[in-house]
Order: sequence, then structure tokens, then C-alpha cells
Amino acid sequence: MDLSDDLPPPRRPLLIPVVIATILLTVLGVGLGLILNAQQAARGFPASGGQDTAPVDAGESRTPCRPETQQAAARAGVPGVLVQVLKVVTKSSTVWICEDSRGRYYYHANRGGEDAPWVENKTALFLNGVQRNGDTYTVTVADGTQFSVNRQRLLILHADGRREEQPAV
Repeated sequence: MDLSDDLPPPRRPLLIPVVIATILLTVLGVGLGLILNAQQAARGFPASGGQDTAPVDAGESRTPCRPETQQAAARAGVPGVLVQVLKVVTKSSTVWICEDSRGRYYYHANRGGEDAPWVENKTALFLNGVQRNGDTYTVTVADGTQFSVNRQRLLILHADGRREEQPAV
């Protein structure tokens, strides 16, 4: 009688395949995490919270826009929470540029500033379709008036050709 007939077949060691699978899954998970984090940072939505009132670089954090802006955005059908990208205060108004989770920009201004009464389409103006070019955000309304804002100024090019520049204070 042969002893090998009575013994179970030899087992393959599982340690090596388990270690290899663990390493591959770890590398895959870390790689996907880095890719997703880079995409979030590139869009300006890092994981940490905070506040900023100027255009931000990837990795800096921002705060949600004003409640009036969130309400105007909801009425315009914009989903989710808008976050502040830029805030410019001039002698006669305050302008906020906000961004949604899809990377789209919105303009919201109030004549008289932050503490003045907010009456949408009278003292306040919410606009979508804002385009970013470097640190300048521009939007054109239906009548042809163009609003352009950056850290230094608010520039309004009226449909009749008038140019109104309001420096930041």
C-alpha cells in the first residue's frame, strides 16, 4: 500500500496569491482615489471646509454662497449648493461669483451691497452662463449688456455702448 493514496492531495499555498491580490487592490484603490481627488481639486471642491472670497487655486477651500443666491439658483433650476469663487465689493454694489458642483459659474450682485435690501430683478441680479477667462468672469444678458468682474473691478458694458467701471474697494 502506498502512503500517498491515503493522504489528501498536497495543497497549494494561498499566501502568495492573497498577498498579490491585496497589493493589486491597494494600488488600484489608491490610484482611483488620487484620480478622483485631482478631479475634485481641479474643479475647486477639495475635501476640507473653509472660506475664501477670491478665486481659488486647486486645493483651497470655499464657503457656500449667500442664502439669497441659493434661493435664486433654486428658482432658476440649478441643483445643489453653490460655492463662492469670488466676491467683489465696489462703492455701489457687491458681486458674488458662485460655482455649482458641475463647474458652472453664476453671477449674483446686489446694488447697495451686502446689507442693502435684496429684491431680485430690482436691486439684485442673478445670472447664469458666466464664462471664466483666467481670473475674470463675464456674462452677457439678453439685451446685450455685459458684466465682467475680477478682483480689481466690476465692468459693465451697456447695450447702448456706455462703459461703467466700478473699482473694487
